[in-house]
Amino acid sequence: MRYRKSSNKSRTFQPLSLIICLFALILFHQAKADHVMGSDIVWKCKGNYKYDVSLIFYRDCMGIAVYGSKTIKIECSMGGSGSTTFSLSNVSIRDVTPSCADVKGPCTPTNTAYTGKGTEEHIFTGTIDFNAGELKRLRDAGCCRFRFVFNECCRSDYITTGGSWNDFTTDAEIDICNIDKSIKKYCDDSPSLRNPPISFICCNQEFYFNNGVIDADGDSLSFSLVMCQQQVGVSVKYDAPFNPTTWPMTGFCKKTVPCNCRTGTKTRPTEGICFDPETGDLSFLPVNCDESGILCIKMEQFRLDSTASKWLYIGYTKRDMQIRVVTCSENNAPYLSNLANTAVCEGDKICMTITAEDEEFSGSSGNQPWKDTIDLSWNNGLPGATFNVGSPYFTFKNGVTTAVRDVEICWQTKVGDGREAPYLFSVTGRDKACPRNAVASRGYSLRVKRRAYAERKLTEGDCGKWQLESVPEDTFWYKGVYQHQWEIRDSTNSGVPIFRSLKQKDSLQFVQGGKYIITYTINNPPLNCPSEYSDTIIVPELLRAIVP
Repeated sequence: MRYRKSSNKSRTFQPLSLIICLFALILFHQAKADHVMGSDIVWKCKGNYKYDVSLIFYRDCMGIAVYGSKTIKIECSMGGSGSTTFSLSNVSIRDVTPSCADVKGPCTPTNTAYTGKGTEEHIFTGTIDFNAGELKRLRDAGCCRFRFVFNECCRSDYITTGGSWNDFTTDAEIDICNIDKSIKKYCDDSPSLRNPPISFICCNQEFYFNNGVIDADGDSLSFSLVMCQQQVGVSVKYDAPFNPTTWPMTGFCKKTVPCNCRTGTKTRPTEGICFDPETGDLSFLPVNCDESGILCIKMEQFRLDSTASKWLYIGYTKRDMQIRVVTCSENNAPYLSNLANTAVCEGDKICMTITAEDEEFSGSSGNQPWKDTIDLSWNNGLPGATFNVGSPYFTFKNGVTTAVRDVEICWQTKVGDGREAPYLFSVTGRDKACPRNAVASRGYSLRVKRRAYAERKLTEGDCGKWQLESVPEDTFWYKGVYQHQWEIRDSTNSGVPIFRSLKQKDSLQFVQGGKYIITYTINNPPLNCPSEYSDTIIVPELLRAIVP
C-alpha cells in the first residue's frame, strides 16, 4: 500500500473525529488491498466425483497481510446455468522469494503487513462434491463444464503496464462429461505447478522461467499466454504498446520496440518475449528497471476418448503472476542447455545430460566478487528417474570465467510407461549471487513410445509342415500397420537363414529333422519400437519330407 504525503498544516482532532478517521482508514485499507501478486487454482480427484480444490495465493509482502479463509465461485460454463460458492481454509504459508541462504527472507515474519520486497505463498483448500447440493443439481440438469472463479481486490498500484488497482480475477475449468467419455474415466487431477512464480526479477539480467508442470494423468498439455482478468471474460486494460499475448512487458530489442521473439544463448541476449507452447518456457531480457507487469499462462488439458482415436478437452488451469523489475548487483543468470535425446522406447533406459553455464559478469565496475557454482534441482517429473549432479568446474575463454555444472538424468522406463502425450519435467539452476539469486528454470519434453508386442503361434503339422502366426498384443492404441519378420536358422543360430518371411502368417515344410531357432521381430512404424522373440523347435529326425 502506498501512502500519499499529508498536508503540513496542523489540525486538532476531537476524539470522535479521530475514531471516524481511523475507521475510514481501515476501510480504505480493506477496499484498496493491493497485496495480490497472483494465484493458481488446482484440484486433485478423490474418486466418485469428489475433488480437493486448492487456491494458491501469492501475496506481495509490501502489501497487507492475508487473514481468514478464501471463497471461490463454481459456475456452470457449458450445458446449463447456475452457480454456488465454497469456502477454502488456509493450510500453509511460506516465503518463496529467491534469496541466498545467509539472508533472511523479505517476508519475515510470515504474513506481516508491509515488510520487504518479496512474495509469500498462501495455500487454501477445500473439498467439493459433484454428487451433492447445487453442484449435483447443475450436473443432473446437464451441466458439463464447471468453472472455478476467484476474485479479490486489488491488483497492485505498482503495476506500470496497465491494470493498476484493477480487481483481481483468475479462473480454471473442468469438463466432467468429457472426463467420463475419456480413456481414463471418472477422474482428473489438474496439472501441478511445482515451481513457484518469480515475482521480482533483475533488470538487464536474462529471465528464464518454467512453471514445473506435472500432469499425473498423462494428459496432453498445451500452454499459451492469455489475457489477465478483472472479471471473467473482462480483460485487464493494458497500456500501449503492451498486450497480454506477445508483449506483456518490455524485453530487449536490438532495434524497434516491440520486437518478435528470437531465442538467445548465453552469448546473445534473447530478443522480445519468448514463449514455448509445448513446455511453457518464458524468457526475455528485462530492460526497463522501473517496470512492473502482469502475465497469465494458461494450461489446457486434452485426453484421448474411450476408443483412443480423438483428443477430448478436459479443462484448463491458469497461473496469474505479477513481475516486478528491480535493480540488482551486476550478474548473469545461469543458462541451461538443450537435450540431445527427446524420445525413448518403453522398457529401455535413457540418460540425458543437461549443462548449466553461468558466465561471470564483467563490466565497467569490474568482475563480480563471488564465484558461481550453480545449485541444480528439478521437479521430479520422471517417476523413478535419478538426478545426479556433478561437481562444479570452471572454464576460461574470451577473457571471462564461466562456472559450469552438469546433471545426468537417467530413467529406466518400464513396460506401460509408453503413452501418446510427452512427459514434461523442468530443471532449475540457482547461482550464488546475494542477496538475490539469479534463478533459471527450463522445461523439457520427453516422449516414451509404446513398444510392439506379439504372441507367436507355432503349429506343427504332418510331414514337417509348420504354421507360423503372429498375434499383435496392441490393436487398441496403435493405429498403424505392423511390420513382421520371421527367420529360421539351424541349432547354431548362425549363417544364412534357411527361411525368411515378412508375412504376419506363413507356413513352411522342413526337409530335414533337427533343432531349429525361430526368430520373430515385430515393429510399429513410425514409433519404431520393435520387439524380438526367439523360440526353439525340434523337428523329428525320421522325417524326410520331399518338397514338390
